[in-house]
Amino acid sequence: MQKTGKRTPLLTRGGKERLGPLTLKQLTEKLDTASGKKKDRYLKEIARKIKMGLVYNAPAPKEETHEETQSA
Repeated sequence: MQKTGKRTPLLTRGGKERLGPLTLKQLTEKLDTASGKKKDRYLKEIARKIKMGLVYNAPAPKEETHEETQSA
């Protein structure tokens, strides 16, 4: 087998990106620009990390203001 360049931990031998080391924040950023099969890969990895309980570094949900409900 012939070596084809310098190995990095974020790429597989075939040149595909490894999703395991990425944080949820990085995965959601990549999901916004992805399409097709790559979008499915990102969604699957996000679901796997959430299922494992890795919710740190997740994008913070937008909080609703309570002023709207109190003024009515």
